[in-house]
Amino acid sequence: MQVFCPKCDDIYYPRSEYQCSIDGAYFGTTFPHLMLMTYPMYRPPKSSDVYVPRVFGFKMHPSAYGNR
Repeated sequence: MQVFCPKCDDIYYPRSEYQCSIDGAYFGTTFPHLMLMTYPMYRPPKSSDVYVPRVFGFKMHPSAYGNR
């Protein structure tokens, strides 16, 4: 099961077992998208945080991106 986050505009796999067991058959798979399109005032504000990739908690050095 994948979950859409309107704040991040991203799709992710939930960590908790409770969220994994949520079934879209109850409200349909298009409900969240239609609700946010119909009622834009319920959209959460965009996050100003920029994602910084980390390995074991340390920021990656810019030269690491070219060494594939």
